[in-house]
Amino acid sequence: RVLFRSMAMISRTELEVTPDFNTGENFGVGYFHVNQKKGVRWSSARAFLKPVLSRPNLRLETGVLVERLVFEGKRCVGVQFRQGGRVVEARAKGEVILSAGAVGSPQILQLSGVGPAEWLSQHGIAPVLDRPGVGRNLQDHLQQRAIYKVSGVRTLNETYHSLLRRAWMGLEYALFRSGPLTMAPSQMGIFTRSAPDQDRTNIEFHIQPLSLDKFGDPLHEFPAITVSACNLRPTSRGTIRLRSADPAAKPVIAPNYLSTPEDRRVAADAIRVTRRLMKQPALAVFHPDEYLPGPGVGDDDAALAKAAGDIGTTIFHPVGTAKMGLPSDPMAVVDERLRVIGLQGLRVIDASAMPRIVSGNTNSPTLMMAEKGAAMLLEERLNLARKLRGLRRWSRRAAHQINFTSANEGEQHGAGARRKFQSAGEHGSDGQQTRGAAARFTAPRSRARPSRCRCGAAAARGWLQGKGTRACRRGTAAKFLPATRR
Repeated sequence: RVLFRSMAMISRTELEVTPDFNTGENFGVGYFHVNQKKGVRWSSARAFLKPVLSRPNLRLETGVLVERLVFEGKRCVGVQFRQGGRVVEARAKGEVILSAGAVGSPQILQLSGVGPAEWLSQHGIAPVLDRPGVGRNLQDHLQQRAIYKVSGVRTLNETYHSLLRRAWMGLEYALFRSGPLTMAPSQMGIFTRSAPDQDRTNIEFHIQPLSLDKFGDPLHEFPAITVSACNLRPTSRGTIRLRSADPAAKPVIAPNYLSTPEDRRVAADAIRVTRRLMKQPALAVFHPDEYLPGPGVGDDDAALAKAAGDIGTTIFHPVGTAKMGLPSDPMAVVDERLRVIGLQGLRVIDASAMPRIVSGNTNSPTLMMAEKGAAMLLEERLNLARKLRGLRRWSRRAAHQINFTSANEGEQHGAGARRKFQSAGEHGSDGQQTRGAAARFTAPRSRARPSRCRCGAAAARGWLQGKGTRACRRGTAAKFLPATRR
């Protein structure tokens, strides 16, 4: 806590303290907002899926491995998956929604024959649609994990290696849902510019009161903090490709970090910004000592860019492998409504649809895309229902018009027959036949349709004040539409 307070103090020399990074301008220093409830991570499954599992139109299958999408021509009609040693095929009457993420979605598309034809042919997969953008345009935030040893303050490194403190950590979480185990991986963030020539914020810091060599390894035994910087708008692009036609085989992920001169320049500048922050007088009391990349790394661009690659790792923000774009863009995979271009009945709704990576963390933007995609589905469903209702109304009006026309023809024929009967006079036999024809062509008697409120509810009995005004069944007084006849 003291360390983070000092970090906020030194950051005020160049940055402003912000209570919220999500106001449109994220420049500044502050604490990250997290998806938690009562000390427990509140995942998208807990927030959106579990509350509606009881719905009759929802069925959740677990322990499955998706093998491929099922196509009939260019239309996606279902999903084939493996579950408990058996192959199951689920058919869709409407649409199939693919939401396996920026790594899983392009893998499933390629397994199903949707992707670059030259990639698919290498694994003997017959192409359903040659779409070169599937699996390309991979973007990620590379975090450069600079580590500084400190003294005079306790970090999570010592807590982790103390059996007593580790036990208290678990007890505190179990009893009170508080303490270090409720913390997100990074608590404090800084958004700033890597160099004065940048027109807006382009790097983000994740500051953690711990250190380790790599994810999955134990924490270091010495007290230290990690100050990770990442380029928010990288220009490097990677790929996601199949390793084989086996759905269980992991895909080949090639992020191509630091493959452009611009990314290497920003990486070098980010390390310079990190060193400048850690040398601020407010932190001198903690004696920060650079552990990684290390004091032996010089200040020239080439040395710093190499060091960035040595200490860099993913921050788990992959996006863009099924990007949104215009149909004229050969690298686009989905359109503005997340429908796969060139196919019917298939949408991709996840982070893979982002054309470019966002200038910040990707969790909340991905949830927003899911909300927007769901709203589009509902909107199109309602529009379809309205069109069907309109078609039914049109067919009823057409049928009514046909009946009305037939009735008029009958009346005209009957009138002519009556005139013929009158003119016939003494010809009784003709008159009897004509009278019968006139009777057969008499128009059917029309019936009044109940008047309806403009809100759609049928009229209730009983007049209110004002001619032509009734109370509808929804309890409101409204001017009723004129009654129609049928």
